[in-house]
Amino acid sequence: EAAVAIKPDKHEALSNWGNALADLAELQSDPKLYEQACAKYEAAVAIKPDKHEALSNWGTALANLAKLQSDPKLYEQACAKYEAAVAIKPDMHEALSNWGGALAHLFHLNGDKSILPEVENLAIRAQKLSGKPSYNLACAFALQDKKADCQAQLLKCKEAGTLPTSAHLKADLDLKNYWDKDWFKLLTAQ
Repeated sequence: EAAVAIKPDKHEALSNWGNALADLAELQSDPKLYEQACAKYEAAVAIKPDKHEALSNWGTALANLAKLQSDPKLYEQACAKYEAAVAIKPDMHEALSNWGGALAHLFHLNGDKSILPEVENLAIRAQKLSGKPSYNLACAFALQDKKADCQAQLLKCKEAGTLPTSAHLKADLDLKNYWDKDWFKLLTAQ
């Protein structure tokens, strides 16, 4: 805040301020702090429209706020920020991955299966850019009931060390159709 008071057009300070507010919002599950973080990202992007990191972080703040409030419109806004970040920096695999994740959350709210191929496409693009197996891709397969693809992707993630904890897997609604399957129980038995 002091840095911006001295130099109001310091987009880096605004973006970092947004990051600090978003981190605090996550710790406290506070919607107002997420809204403040979004305002800082918006101010940073107003000064430097091609600041892809601020756009991506803004998307994440919106997605986290959407999750707290179960608000599909906020997920749509988050997706727009990720899309803008990727338009500026097409190899930003984090934004692609987060974009797909936001769409998956949106699917859970509205049940619109027509968005699932896009979730898969974004996860594939992110995986190619990162060079690592993608848990989001496994989830995209699961949401489309592509059991063999999901299982294979989860195993690749396990081998690469990119698989979330067993507790996460057992709570992830994307995978709920597999929670009672023997192969899934073996995967999470740790």
